[in-house]
Amino acid sequence: MAQASWQVGGYYSQAQANHPGYYAAPGTAPAAPAARQPSVGSAGYQGGAPPSGGRLPPQPQGANQGAAGQHGMPVVPPQKRPPPAGAEQGMMKQQRLGPGGYPGAGMAGGGPGGPVQVPPPNAGVPSAAPPQAAQPPTKETYVVSTSGRDGNEVVVRTLVGEYIEKGVNHGRKVYMKAHDKAVADYVDVLLYYWDSRDGPSFEGWWFGNKLGGTQVWSHCKDSGLLPPGAGWKIPWDGPVRPTLVVRNKEALLKEEAEAKLQALSDEVSKAEAEASQVMEQAKSACSSATVDGYTNAEQLLTPQVTALGEVVKKVQDSQRFAVGDIVKSFQHLSNTVKNLHDNLTGELNNMRTSRQKVEQDQKQKVVEERDTRILEELMPEALEKTNTAEDMVEKTVITSEMISSCGDDADMVKQAIEETERSAKAAQAAIGEARIYLNAKLASTRRFAERVRERASGELGKLQQQLQDAQNKLSPLKNVRQDYNQRKEAQKLVAEVEEKVVLAEVDVDRAEEMVSLLNADAPTKDGLTQAQTALQVAENHINKAMQLYETKKQSASGMPLEELSKLGPRGEAARTRITQLRSNLKEAGERVTTEGYLEEASDKVQAVTDALGKLEDSESRLQEGDEISLEETLATVKASEQLAAGAQTASSMARMFIQMKTLEVKRFSKGPSSEATQKLTDFQKQLEVATKRLIELKSGVNRRKRMALVREAESRVAKAEKLVETVKEAASIFADDAKLMELSPEEIREASEKTTVCEKEANEALMEVRKFVTARQIEAKGKDASVEISTELIKFQTRLSTAQSEVAKQRKLFTSVEQRLAVKRLLDEAEKKLNETEEKVAKAMEAVAGLDGLGMEPADDAKESDKMVKEAELAVQEAQISTRTTSRFLESQSRSQGFAKDAISKLEPRVKQCQDKVQSASTQIKERSEKIFARSIIHEAEAKVGECEAGLRKAQDAEAPFLQVEDGAVLDKASVMISEFERAIQAAQSVATSSKTFISMKRLTVKRLTDAASQTTNEALTKMQGTIDDVIKKLSEMRTRSAELKRAALRREVKGGKGASRMSG
Repeated sequence: MAQASWQVGGYYSQAQANHPGYYAAPGTAPAAPAARQPSVGSAGYQGGAPPSGGRLPPQPQGANQGAAGQHGMPVVPPQKRPPPAGAEQGMMKQQRLGPGGYPGAGMAGGGPGGPVQVPPPNAGVPSAAPPQAAQPPTKETYVVSTSGRDGNEVVVRTLVGEYIEKGVNHGRKVYMKAHDKAVADYVDVLLYYWDSRDGPSFEGWWFGNKLGGTQVWSHCKDSGLLPPGAGWKIPWDGPVRPTLVVRNKEALLKEEAEAKLQALSDEVSKAEAEASQVMEQAKSACSSATVDGYTNAEQLLTPQVTALGEVVKKVQDSQRFAVGDIVKSFQHLSNTVKNLHDNLTGELNNMRTSRQKVEQDQKQKVVEERDTRILEELMPEALEKTNTAEDMVEKTVITSEMISSCGDDADMVKQAIEETERSAKAAQAAIGEARIYLNAKLASTRRFAERVRERASGELGKLQQQLQDAQNKLSPLKNVRQDYNQRKEAQKLVAEVEEKVVLAEVDVDRAEEMVSLLNADAPTKDGLTQAQTALQVAENHINKAMQLYETKKQSASGMPLEELSKLGPRGEAARTRITQLRSNLKEAGERVTTEGYLEEASDKVQAVTDALGKLEDSESRLQEGDEISLEETLATVKASEQLAAGAQTASSMARMFIQMKTLEVKRFSKGPSSEATQKLTDFQKQLEVATKRLIELKSGVNRRKRMALVREAESRVAKAEKLVETVKEAASIFADDAKLMELSPEEIREASEKTTVCEKEANEALMEVRKFVTARQIEAKGKDASVEISTELIKFQTRLSTAQSEVAKQRKLFTSVEQRLAVKRLLDEAEKKLNETEEKVAKAMEAVAGLDGLGMEPADDAKESDKMVKEAELAVQEAQISTRTTSRFLESQSRSQGFAKDAISKLEPRVKQCQDKVQSASTQIKERSEKIFARSIIHEAEAKVGECEAGLRKAQDAEAPFLQVEDGAVLDKASVMISEFERAIQAAQSVATSSKTFISMKRLTVKRLTDAASQTTNEALTKMQGTIDDVIKKLSEMRTRSAELKRAALRREVKGGKGASRMSG
């Protein structure tokens, strides 16, 4: 097996060739392996566990297997190994231990020759069936094969094949040979491990027909966890068969795939290089942009595309047999060669398209030149025909103008009409002839090339448009006689209708004059009636005139209709004037109505002013009294409230009347509406001023009423606050924890009782006062709410709340004595832990600060830097643990003892500060570690750039002698110097390529850093990569110059050789 050359699919082909019995093709007679023989005292792999401690050795298969073996082939039976020393034999052991090898197993039932085995409890033997737990998605498989010429042996033929995982025995996996349905007499073969419980000679891996059975084919004394690859004995106690090999199937397939991948990678690399070379040649051939160049490029690329297609197919076929991680490599290789094939195919298609385009352009150019000549030949005649037709049309127009200039002379008019008709007929014939010629030539140009066809269409189209314009001029002149007769009839018809229209316009003028007089002075009802009558008469006359106009218009046509239509706008203008006059007449009527509205509104506003004056008189009397009682104040306020209610009613009625009339006058004409609206708006403003004054007076009355109530509330609040002060004095003994520690229990009890009595009195007083203030607040939130009074009442409530809080505070002092003592002890402990944490945090921050100078220079000691970084990390870790422990301690104490929450919360800012510092230190360590790493990368890259530039300088030094000599001069030992120059270029090129690869790899590495470090390092690496690219570019130019020097040297050698040959001749 070690000498075999495995390829993709090679394992299956070789196994089938060496072992036709196992891998027999369908329809052929397979070679049968040795027949199975039941073991004694064993239930086998399927029936139960083998005996524990007393298993019989395997028995050899006898001569009776010949009938089941392969026809015409000797059968080599498996041997039987002897029983272990001290093992009991016969019926005594079976009765005592039973068929299963443990006491009581024989009672499980069964008859002679077929005992039923029952596995002992907790026995160290394999299970009869696979475990019921969930199986992995794939089972481990091993392949048994031979690398020698013993493949035709029956034992070897029986063993070779695939073995699939089936269970576990003695701490090792059990493998069963895969069943080949093509083999008729198939034998079950197991590959399993047996430990040393039966003796050292039975330990190792076995090939047998049953697990723990007595019939075996091969044995290997190996105790590994996996089946050994070599060292198998055939027979089991015979010599080692070196040709028998056991290997993992997945490993075999992986080796085959790796070998195939390497071969395909080499082939793809070679194809890629050839494709690049051919592509350069093809591009060079296409540079001339000629048909021959594109043809040569296609001939170069076509074979290469075909070859790459075969490589693509070969890679895809091999990819199906890849396993494990090698699948990604195959996928990458497949993508690479496929992209190369697609690129090359795209270039080939582009070149083929370019060739076709060049060929088409050449053909198109020839066709366009031919069509252009034809077009230039036909254009003069077309232009001449068009100009002739236009001239004849102009002659007809001039002749037609003579008709209107003849006046009433009938003979001259008749002669002019006849001349115009003859000229129009001749012009129409010329237009028809020119149009036929242009259409025929335009149809013939459809066979021209597209560009010439567009030009012909444009030029001939212009001529056709000229003919169309001439036709448009000529068409009205064809009916000149009929037009003249129609004009005569139209004059008679228009005269009759125009007379009626003129009379109606006179009536309209009269009505307009009367309406103007009405608007000039103050409108009256008599003047309004007369104007309405005149307007109605004018409207009747114009309607009759327009009715006659419509009647005549329906029966007219042609020229009479055109002349009659000119009267229509005059009639519509008269109607428009009537509409305007009616609007003006309506405006005069609206002015009369608005005068009545304004007078009534003035009366209502005056009533509001009078009521407001009475209320002011009452308010002035109320302000004259300096000190009056609450009852007198309320009586006076009540009288003022009645006066205010009357003024409010008058104000509301006036406001409603003005708003309603304002809406009505908005529907009037613009003039009356704007005037009435302005005056009503003035009344509205007067009413608003009066309303504001009314509100001020009512506010003053209500304010005086509430101020009396506020004075009473203030007195009650002051009494309650005195009681609170009493409670505070009684509880002052509990305020100081130091003094509290000095009191005796009896003194504390007496002080608590006194404070409790004072607290009860204060709470009752506070409750009564709060009810009184709340009632006053409800009253103050009415429609006449006062911000000042509400503010005072809110202040009373605030004072009451403050007093209530003070009572609660004092109560808390004398009810939480024990809790406060416990809190003090807890705070002392928390303070101690927090101080320790702060010390550790300070130590960590100091260690982090010491990292600032690390990694600044390339010569820094790396070990010392790593040591300091690790010490800083350890200090930060200790600080983090201490901070976390202290924080959890404070949280647990705050939850378990709620009364200490406020006191502990004061320590939380310090804990938070420690956490922030630790977090900052951790971040700084990470950033500084990244900076050190980034600086090391930059230093290494700078060293690479230096090597690259040194190589460039060496190459430039080697080239210097050639640059210093004059043109035509020859250096001594030029060939040697050129060789040195090329070696210098090659060395510099190698260093530059290596440096560029190094920087590219480092750029990938820094991507894993933070954004700031990655960006800074990438910028430096990009700059250095630009330097290397410049060096590579210069080396490329040097390589070109070196090749030119080498060719020049060869030419000189050739010339020198020819000169020498001539001289010898």
